[in-house]
Order: sequence, then structure tokens, then C-alpha cells
Amino acid sequence: MLVCLFFTRLLFASPLLPIRTSNQLRGCVTGAAIFFAINPFVYERFLAGHWSHLFAYAFLAPFFYYLAQLFDAPKLRSVLSLAFWILLIGIFSLHTLVMVAISLGWS
Repeated sequence: MLVCLFFTRLLFASPLLPIRTSNQLRGCVTGAAIFFAINPFVYERFLAGHWSHLFAYAFLAPFFYYLAQLFDAPKLRSVLSLAFWILLIGIFSLHTLVMVAISLGWS
């Protein structure tokens, strides 16, 4: 479960960033994905044993990807995908669900 916890953040972050990049910027995207996976917030939550918060944090990357996709081309599939990730985030952490609700209200 712990190994899965770190690899899901790395797996979700890099290809799901809603940025169209060239080969020159690919290193920046990879660096952002690594920072998304390993940062002080993750370290603190890992030591405190808040693994459900970390799973919800890992699901933020697909959430923002499908939110950007919804704004880019509104389709039923992107709405359902967004609702699925919101549901998954809500199952793992209500704190992160509040952050998602604020970001939805903000946009």
C-alpha cells in the first residue's frame, strides 16, 4: 500500500498535467511531477500516518486534468470523469474534498 501510495502520485502527475509541452519543457514537467510526489506536505503526512490524505492528494492531479479538459471541450465523458475523481477524493479525505469544492467554486 505504501509503495502504491508514492507511485500513484508519480504516475498521475506527469502525463496528466494539462500543459502541451515540447521536448525542451519535458524536464520541467518531470520536475513538477517529482515535486508533486515528494514535498514537505507529503513527508509530514507520511510520518503522521495520514495515508488516506496522501491518496486523496494523489487524486488531485487527475481531477485538475479533467477539470481543464471540461473547460477545453465540455462533453459528458469529461463531466463523468470529473465526478468520478471528486467521488474518489471524497472517499479518502474530506479535507481534500473541501479544497476541490473551493477550486470548483473558484473556476
